[in-house]
Amino acid sequence: GGGLTSAQLALLATESNWCKEVTFIQRSKMNPRHFDIGNEWMGPKRGKLLEDFWCLDVNERVKKLKETRGGGTIPPEVILELAANQGKKLEVKEEVEVTKVLWVDDRLQVFLDDGSEPDFYDMIWLATGAQNHIDHYSALSHLRQVL
Repeated sequence: GGGLTSAQLALLATESNWCKEVTFIQRSKMNPRHFDIGNEWMGPKRGKLLEDFWCLDVNERVKKLKETRGGGTIPPEVILELAANQGKKLEVKEEVEVTKVLWVDDRLQVFLDDGSEPDFYDMIWLATGAQNHIDHYSALSHLRQVL
């Protein structure tokens, strides 16, 4: 993931005694906003936006919701916390995707699409804002054989 929940998890992990290092991986760049929707949806033009929204058919409303919400937003003060921890116990990798995960010697070997050498991890947390299941992520398909 790349939003507030994943940022909070990364920060909590850096504060823990049981975690030596944390890598926070995001598919996109950090999106510094206080809310998942733009301010116009909370301002004086909110009524007109809502009226226009409810005039759309169901499929158009779904499309509009996805466009408006965006996602992956992190409040600026949390981004500052991440920056303060980077280089200590935290490494932040933006605009990369996990392409493959292998189980090697009781550790997870993670490959990214940025051409970097694969890294080894003890655990992976998926904070994607969606229901997670190993079958939904092609990069994790190799793990199906060992789980």
